[in-house]
Amino acid sequence: MPDIGRDVEACLLDEDGSARDLNFESPTWSGIEKLIRDLQDDFSEVEVHDDGGNKVPAVDVAAALRRIRDQDGYVHMSLRGGRALVSHLQLFVGYTDSPFPFVELTFFPDDVVRSVSLEAQFLAWLEQIQRTLQAKRAYARYENATWKLGEVGARSGVFYSTEPSEGSDE
Repeated sequence: MPDIGRDVEACLLDEDGSARDLNFESPTWSGIEKLIRDLQDDFSEVEVHDDGGNKVPAVDVAAALRRIRDQDGYVHMSLRGGRALVSHLQLFVGYTDSPFPFVELTFFPDDVVRSVSLEAQFLAWLEQIQRTLQAKRAYARYENATWKLGEVGARSGVFYSTEPSEGSDE
């Protein structure tokens, strides 16, 4: 079920006022740490806050992730100055009493760097993030506050989903 049947490039660039969200099924903690390191290398400006609104120094992000894993909570990163597919990206990592953390990457259509092969670049980027997170599946969707992880119906806002992979159950 990788293609939900919508033009991916058109969905990425659709100026409808909403953000685009990328979500991942069953990501691993080690994958999240690696993704954060990769993102810090890909963006010139990185700001991180914890669930208390406190600024987290880049060197302490791994410690913040361990804390939320032990006590529940979240970490929010705002990344600017991207040199690849998006110029501004937000990363939200949350954890409650569920078996896996929640990971969401958010950007707006204006943040997308237009290119001749935008759809192919986006799909390769999404699948790379999925591999890095060791996630079972990735979802690209329009912002939708009522969306539930795994939902892909016509009203879900999902415009692309990757095939399930063998993700680690860390």
